[in-house]
Amino acid sequence: MSKEEFKRKALSQIEDDEVIKLLQDAVRIPSHKDLPDQEKEMAEFFASWFDKRGIEVELQRVEGPRQNVIARVRGEGDGSTLMYNSHLDTKPPYNMTIEPYDPVIKDGNLYGRGSVDAKAQLAAFASALLAVKRAKIPLRGDLIFTGVVGEEWDSKGTSYIAKNGPKADMAVVGEPTKLEICIAHKGIVRATITTIGKAAHSSVPHLGINAISKMGKVIRAIEEELPKKLEGKSHPLLGKSTYSLGVINGGVQPSIVPDKCSLTVDLRVLPGIWIEDVKEYFEEILEKIKREDPEFKAELSMSSRQPPLDTSESHPIVQALKRSVNEIVGRMPKVTGAPFDTDASILANAGIPSVVCGAGDVRYAHAAVELVPVGEVIAAAKIFTLTAVEICC
Repeated sequence: MSKEEFKRKALSQIEDDEVIKLLQDAVRIPSHKDLPDQEKEMAEFFASWFDKRGIEVELQRVEGPRQNVIARVRGEGDGSTLMYNSHLDTKPPYNMTIEPYDPVIKDGNLYGRGSVDAKAQLAAFASALLAVKRAKIPLRGDLIFTGVVGEEWDSKGTSYIAKNGPKADMAVVGEPTKLEICIAHKGIVRATITTIGKAAHSSVPHLGINAISKMGKVIRAIEEELPKKLEGKSHPLLGKSTYSLGVINGGVQPSIVPDKCSLTVDLRVLPGIWIEDVKEYFEEILEKIKREDPEFKAELSMSSRQPPLDTSESHPIVQALKRSVNEIVGRMPKVTGAPFDTDASILANAGIPSVVCGAGDVRYAHAAVELVPVGEVIAAAKIFTLTAVEICC
């Protein structure tokens, strides 16, 4: 049987109603950080779903009750292994104006918290594994599903996989892209600057050193100097690195000259720029202020969340996805860069070339009314089925 025949056979095992029922059942289960067990019930739900259908599955403990779901359709071991990765957690339903856990379908859309971000992607990936399993496709490499914890907050689930496995030759990370293929996104670096002053009574301010005033100098210098440092490099899909003055805190009460003020700057940086580069930018800015103001004293600390992503468009996973999208929806997908960060960069940084693809529009993620088009979820399940056969067979 040819690979094309295997694809047709696997596609015949996709049942539209089954895909959507899985998504509805998943949306009914809250899975966010404010719950005592966070994603535990969601992980157990998917583990049970796979187990009942004869698909090998395990729960991978990350911390406390939080567990990744690892499901696998095994190949013979002499082909490429493909990982499908998406997250079990959602944002809490703080601002929602619809019932968050009642997954109604109206006007072709399915509503509810997590419907698009990212339980639609989990349902599509799981359905692809089931189709391949039912069709008894003779895979050469493994097809792996990883449903992970914590993507919305700390990416602990995917970070754990990057360190401890399972390993794969390539990965698709499920996030809402309207079935376009995202191969690049910026990384997140944060710089926190704390200016150090000297406290005094506000009636005699000359006896103190006002840390908030000193921070004013920092802000002016950042706005003058940082754009020059960031504008030297651009990316064809992402444009230039950007920054935002995110959080500022200073002072205790009005009658005291503040002796401390802190500012956190959020930077979205291009591939090729990382925390060491950004730290150098800020050190140069602070050193310049210090030369001009002998009283100026500041501390700098750096942190990062996600590294940038930059996967080659020529990579086999990109080409396989392009063909699969074209076959299912009748058009070639765009190859894009994303304005948001994803776990794909964590996998790529661990040596697993990764891209981002999924049903729905990211503008509905975290929204007061979260939704996903039903037709796109079904299409995604079929796209991921075809891609799995092409890569793993």
